[in-house]
Amino acid sequence: MANLKEMKRNQPQNRLCGGLPKIGIRPTIDGRRKGVRESLEKQTMTMAKTAAKFLMENLKHSNGMP
Repeated sequence: MANLKEMKRNQPQNRLCGGLPKIGIRPTIDGRRKGVRESLEKQTMTMAKTAAKFLMENLKHSNGMP
């Protein structure tokens, strides 16, 4: 088995034509019940921002770039 510490590692670089793909998070609230939407807007937006932050910190593109 090869020793992974001795193997050469290339630096990440963008080889795609155009920009890198992005993930979009769209918070959605079921507004069929009156008053429910307004009470959940802040909570739902916070959850969407937390999910986006988690993905940005933990996922990398296939070429190794963040």
